[in-house]
Amino acid sequence: MRRSSLKPGNLFRRLDQSRIQTWFRWGVLTGKQDATQRQLWITWNSDVQQRLGGGAAIDGRMVSVKRLCGHQGNSAADVLTRANQHGDTVYRVRRGTSFRFYILPRAAEHRLSGQEGAVH
Repeated sequence: MRRSSLKPGNLFRRLDQSRIQTWFRWGVLTGKQDATQRQLWITWNSDVQQRLGGGAAIDGRMVSVKRLCGHQGNSAADVLTRANQHGDTVYRVRRGTSFRFYILPRAAEHRLSGQEGAVH
């Protein structure tokens, strides 16, 4: 797997820079930024492309961020940040004409919603 560090503007033409910075703050993207208002460098590889490009296949163990927000009463930022802290994997999946975030828990015993196979 080839790894490369890219500036956000060169990264993925369909994503704007502010979205990339937001995903970085939430932990959805890994990278390096020395200080606020400094250049942000992220790692973009085939794994990141597969997870966030929108083409990931739905897995029955995935839970939608929208569902978790409603269930937990938290914002998407809080849900995604917590998922990252727990080592869960975040996917961006095309659902109809829009994209949604889904979380695949790191381990079967670590369920974010307590609902087995809930995909909405």
